[in-house]
Amino acid sequence: MLVPFGSEGCGFETLEVRFGLQYGIRAGSSPALFPFAHSISSSYQSAPCKNESCNMEDKTNNQEIKEEKSMQQMERLDLDQSLIPTSPYYIHPRENPGQVLTTPSLNETNYNSWSRNMRMALLSKNKLKFMDGSMKTPTRDDPLYEAWERANVMVLSWIIRTLSPQIAESVIYIESARDLWNDLKERFTKGDYFRISDLLQEMHSAKQGERNITQFFTDIKTV
Repeated sequence: MLVPFGSEGCGFETLEVRFGLQYGIRAGSSPALFPFAHSISSSYQSAPCKNESCNMEDKTNNQEIKEEKSMQQMERLDLDQSLIPTSPYYIHPRENPGQVLTTPSLNETNYNSWSRNMRMALLSKNKLKFMDGSMKTPTRDDPLYEAWERANVMVLSWIIRTLSPQIAESVIYIESARDLWNDLKERFTKGDYFRISDLLQEMHSAKQGERNITQFFTDIKTV
């Protein structure tokens, strides 16, 4: 049997040698002494280790516990992307479906400027992926479906709030922000060729007149 020795309790020696040194018992002495020796050996083994290696072991165990807790928190966030501020699924507490992101409202003549303003507004809110096709709709059994549904409804509401009443009434049954965006794009870009022809004619017929050069250039850029 081995028992600890030394002032720090981190070494071992045979039971016979220990008792030969401390109590004058030599190897081969009466076995009746060994139950007493066993109790002393147990007390040595249960004594706490005070050296640096033991402290390092405690620090390692604490670090492992912290890492495990951190991993559990990350796993929880992976399941609910709406809790991560950098995720497209995240909705800020101050955001609501009634917000108007851009003005003026979309009508039959201003689609180009409206769509550009709307894209910039959605990009600033990290929601552009919901209407440009870069984010796929998850299936209903996907853990991300509920987060996607909440964010999709929010974007859908924002777009509808920037439409004229007549246009908004015509898209009331569309349930996807991407489908709504594509519907508006298809509807209001069909006449672009005719619009371009009109703009070219207007530019060629433009005259500076009494306007200064800065005002004239600004009017041309507006066309």
